[in-house]
Amino acid sequence: MVVTLVPMTSEEKRGQLERSREQYTLEMAGADGLEVAEAARRVQDQLEQLLPEGVETAEHLFMWIVANDDPGRVGWTWVGPALGVSGDSYIYEIEVDAGFRGSGLGGSALDQIEILVREAGAGRLGLHIFEANAAARHLYEGKGFVVTRREPGHIEMWKDLVNSS
Repeated sequence: MVVTLVPMTSEEKRGQLERSREQYTLEMAGADGLEVAEAARRVQDQLEQLLPEGVETAEHLFMWIVANDDPGRVGWTWVGPALGVSGDSYIYEIEVDAGFRGSGLGGSALDQIEILVREAGAGRLGLHIFEANAAARHLYEGKGFVVTRREPGHIEMWKDLVNSS
């Protein structure tokens, strides 16, 4: 299956980011053994650092994942420059709706993201997953991402875009 990445409106970006913030807070609390309030504070600090101008921060793309054979949205993604690493891009969020998982749409979305960031000149593409998410790790490894850092509950993965096809 092939997907298209469709830009979001500002209102859509804010709604998806808020939903993601809530979900990420709960996942962080579980992975790090934190109280939800402390996890929420940490997530808010991260968002302020990543998006100083909110969802309109330059070079951050919020896009719907749309299946080409059906114009309905099947998920969304947020991609932007890697924090503190010049020339690299980072997938801050990628989510395929539960009813579409396992259908190849996540892999197709990763392919489209890779094309997009390569065309923008990125040398590498990174992402974070919670260690408990074995299905996502399997997908990313199948797409050429390698584990570069592991901490209890967390895995960071990167793909070299310069020396891969």
